[in-house]
Amino acid sequence: MIEILLFYVKQGATILRLDAIAYLWKEVGTNCVHLNQTHDVVKLFRSILDCVAPNVMIITETNVPHVENISYFGDGRNEAQMVYNFTLPPLLFYSFAIEDSTALSSWAKGLYLKSESNTFFNFTASHDGIGIRPLEGILPEEEIDRLVKIVKENGGRVSYKRNSDGSESPYELNITYVDAFLNKKNGVDEYHPDRFLASQSIQFVLPGVPAAYIHSILGSHNWEQGVRQTQMARTINREKLRLDDIVKQLEDPDSFRSRIFSPYINLIKIRKKQPAFHPNAFFEILELGPKVFAISRYCKKQTIYALTNISSTHISVSLPKDSGDFDMKDLLSGKTFKADSVGLNPYQFVWLVTQR
Repeated sequence: MIEILLFYVKQGATILRLDAIAYLWKEVGTNCVHLNQTHDVVKLFRSILDCVAPNVMIITETNVPHVENISYFGDGRNEAQMVYNFTLPPLLFYSFAIEDSTALSSWAKGLYLKSESNTFFNFTASHDGIGIRPLEGILPEEEIDRLVKIVKENGGRVSYKRNSDGSESPYELNITYVDAFLNKKNGVDEYHPDRFLASQSIQFVLPGVPAAYIHSILGSHNWEQGVRQTQMARTINREKLRLDDIVKQLEDPDSFRSRIFSPYINLIKIRKKQPAFHPNAFFEILELGPKVFAISRYCKKQTIYALTNISSTHISVSLPKDSGDFDMKDLLSGKTFKADSVGLNPYQFVWLVTQR
């Protein structure tokens, strides 16, 4: 495995992902997860890379509860530089489903890291489903069951794991992240694109490195035909796309794909220019009410107040007094807001900076 690792380094790889690394070491009489020997192997890989290719980063992929997940940072310098932030996808989905940011904000307050050498890999969707295990200890079982119900209503599937007592419990929600945010309660869902984009805006403002799945950028719906073909639930989020079809849909400004793609790309372009969104820039979670997720990101050059209305109602919030009495400019729309009265339409998000 070390030879393979170094082979990739020789080919120019700068990030190496250790897939499902938690289950590497098998030993009779244990649960074969997170064993000390597994961590020792990660430390070995890191030590070798530090010697021969210190610019190459390790990222660990462990779909497990948050505390177990971040154990792969080690002491901050001897294991992975990045870990997949697995709690984010299901908790973000839950927050929009109930239109309440309380649990999300509470969890996000703990995203501080001991070392500047580490950072989170923030994602909301991937080629797999939405893992449920990372919600253990954060949400009660009945709230997880609520997500299972929503996913089934929105055309998704649910994968289960067998427990040691023979029972089964939800392991993964199989649905495109786009369609997870569909709300069919009132028939036509006029807020579907806005609700999904609002979720992505939160992913982009958290401390860490954001990662966008191609089907999220392109606004892909569930691929039912693929599930029928393979009889595999995960296929629902792995549609094979034809370039000509995609280009044609994106050229139509009224198409669903276009309504997702254009603002999504704009969001990425604007984010890349902001020094306050550096992976290790400081942050503070702001408590401005359950209908809004609010975070300030700041460095010497810039402070950004990122506010996202996660509800279907209009809200008005006030920024902390230490933000000053200056007018605030939204980096996304160019509009000006008063710090003591920021009005947000349903699922609107703003990145505010001070105008002096």
